[in-house]
Amino acid sequence: MLARIGKTRKLALVAAAILMVLPPASVTVRAGNATTNMGSSTVFFDDFSSYTPGLPPIGYLLRGTSAITPTVEEVGGIGPAYRVLDFPDLPFLYDNRWALKDGLTVSAPYTVTAKINFQESVADRAGITIAWNDQNENRIDIQPNVYWQDVEFHVTYTGPVTSNVQISGPATTPGGLQFSAGTDYWLRVSATSNGPGQGQVIVYWSSDNIAFTPVVTATGLADLTGLVGLGTAGPHLPHVYFDDLKVDYTVAPPPPTDTPVPTATPSPLPTLPAPTWWAGTACDSYHFRGQTRFFPTPLAQYRNVVACSPRPFWAAPTPGATPGVDYDILERFYPRAVGEYEWECVEYAMRFMYLAYQQAPWYLHDNHAYEIVSSYRGHILAAVVPGPGIFPQPGDVLAYKATRSNPFGHTSVVTASSVDAQGNGYVWVIEQNGSPTGRSVLRVTNWQVANGNVTGWLHYPGPIVTATATPTAASLR
Repeated sequence: MLARIGKTRKLALVAAAILMVLPPASVTVRAGNATTNMGSSTVFFDDFSSYTPGLPPIGYLLRGTSAITPTVEEVGGIGPAYRVLDFPDLPFLYDNRWALKDGLTVSAPYTVTAKINFQESVADRAGITIAWNDQNENRIDIQPNVYWQDVEFHVTYTGPVTSNVQISGPATTPGGLQFSAGTDYWLRVSATSNGPGQGQVIVYWSSDNIAFTPVVTATGLADLTGLVGLGTAGPHLPHVYFDDLKVDYTVAPPPPTDTPVPTATPSPLPTLPAPTWWAGTACDSYHFRGQTRFFPTPLAQYRNVVACSPRPFWAAPTPGATPGVDYDILERFYPRAVGEYEWECVEYAMRFMYLAYQQAPWYLHDNHAYEIVSSYRGHILAAVVPGPGIFPQPGDVLAYKATRSNPFGHTSVVTASSVDAQGNGYVWVIEQNGSPTGRSVLRVTNWQVANGNVTGWLHYPGPIVTATATPTAASLR
């Protein structure tokens, strides 16, 4: 059984110690889930005491198989001090399940520690996941295997960086790590990097959270940047309790804003007209509300083209929605036009191209967003394939590859870009059904956008002019 005694007092002592050495303005502490900024060093800590029992913890992304759901449960007593993150077991399934801290993207150097307690000995592996990329599920899983008594180190990477991964240590062979079910242990992962393809991870193990022994070393890792979380894996996903997730990391420079400082000031782009087919000025409000029972919400805008939310078909992000009852709403920009679903990512891209370039919407098979470039047969826009010296420009429409977690892919519109002569920089985008704010920043590395997840884009080669809301005859082809 997982030990829970003294947890509340322990957190209070940790918070008090931090407050004694730091100015009050530099500390943010929430019950059970704390982020403490210490100059350039930051500590994230979560003992799962602040979440509702029986539900997944708020602020974590659940990925992998949907056959099980990790939830916060009270173990060994009643109350916040006894809450843990409980991953149920799932036998006879070669799959994974993860709970990843949303928004906690860290770059080396950093250290991740978690308490782990296997509830059965005839199962497989569970542990810490680092370097998670939600676009393509690139990741590193560091997971002790309770049956084989070892540590499994799994690297999934599909990016452009060349690497030569070498894994060594006593716990890499069966029997190399002796531990028992029903006992608390602490797993620690320390990540450092000397550059692309030169990442190093050292895995430590402890039975008391005081003395940590190095058990695995991995070198030659391509990329250590990404989300951090916890997970289990099969062929028999074990029943595991996780607790006291702690991430020590260095604060990176502030992320780029949506309006970077360009080397040359471009001419202001003209404001585009509002959609004439909307019933209501804000996100087709009258039509959308009448069809779905939900009020649409403007998220962001680019050249007066507004990204909207929610998507009521999905009950999870939209409280009160019912699968099978609440559907995406089909809207047509003009009579007999190909319909687009509000507020899918494709709808925004098609609406932008229609208003900005007079490009009529076209059919995508099963609304697959990843086909938005490959399926284009018009002549107004040019399809661009990524390569050296080429990067997206404002107004371009991006296509993202499909992944296991998102087989439809994704699309967005570029609002700004800044890339140096070596092909490194950032691309800013506006999107629907992709981020809570309607905006994202994509990293460009060696001319690859978002680790190669952006497979191409549509570019308007002509002069930017103020478009009308009526498509030309040519654009209907």
